[in-house]
Amino acid sequence: METERKVILLYYPLIEKGEVFPNIPWAMLYLERMVRDLDVEVVMIDERLEKDPAAVVTKYSNRILFAGVSVMIGHQVSGAVRFTQIFRTHSSRPVIWGGWFPTILPEMILQDGYADYVCIGQGEVPFRNFTMKMLRREPVTVADGISFMENGIPVISENKGFTD
Repeated sequence: METERKVILLYYPLIEKGEVFPNIPWAMLYLERMVRDLDVEVVMIDERLEKDPAAVVTKYSNRILFAGVSVMIGHQVSGAVRFTQIFRTHSSRPVIWGGWFPTILPEMILQDGYADYVCIGQGEVPFRNFTMKMLRREPVTVADGISFMENGIPVISENKGFTD
């Protein structure tokens, strides 16, 4: 039944302060393509277009599987932090950050508590594997490209390479 499908929220922060020109958030579309055959609904939140992300989180709060955030070093970090804080006030579900910033500094992001998980490197395959583990309620302890905290220590799982 459609209403029982789990929801993955994917957040795309502004790249530059005041950015208004909406281009296509390709990174999010690549991720959605990897899970469209699974029993999930992907909801993309683009900060350039959505002015009330809290309303979107609230709307899906009882069906959220997790939230994913795309983050590059620069202005996107502030939008990612802001969204993560909003998300955490409305949901106890996990947050995963991916993109260049988490790939370069996964330990910092995990230690600062911004994300429960970090995707390192090319994210499509790790994202799919992470989603499947979340759907099956399996622990995400061994997953190529997915890092997390364990007993206060970052566990960094390198991505095994590029996939065509």
